[in-house]
Amino acid sequence: MSADLIRVGNALDYGNLPLSAAARIGGTVHTAGVLPIDPSTGEVAGETIEEQARIALTNLDTVLRSAGSSLDRVGVVRVYLADIVADLEGFNSVYAVFFARHHPARYALGVTLAFPSLKVELQAVASCGPS
Repeated sequence: MSADLIRVGNALDYGNLPLSAAARIGGTVHTAGVLPIDPSTGEVAGETIEEQARIALTNLDTVLRSAGSSLDRVGVVRVYLADIVADLEGFNSVYAVFFARHHPARYALGVTLAFPSLKVELQAVASCGPS
């Protein structure tokens, strides 16, 4: 089974990096790392964890919709936080708005992210196609 590589058509495609925003394989979508970036500029957006979480989750929804899915079809979310002790509570407050009724499996890890200004990165797996 081959993968359909998903391009969003803006900075969420990560420019010339050798990766796609997502890959659709059969009835499943696997996203790349989704960052809190401004889709029109590719620059990190937001200073607080709440701002960055909101932007990253909005970008996640955009990537999933480009692949024929949505937040309501997410099965698992992987959350990477630069400062998990300081930021998990703030992240959870925003996450709860985006996943108010649908609660996919999730884990959060404290990691070193690619840029010092990044506080969060997301990755998700979702279903796509007919429900």
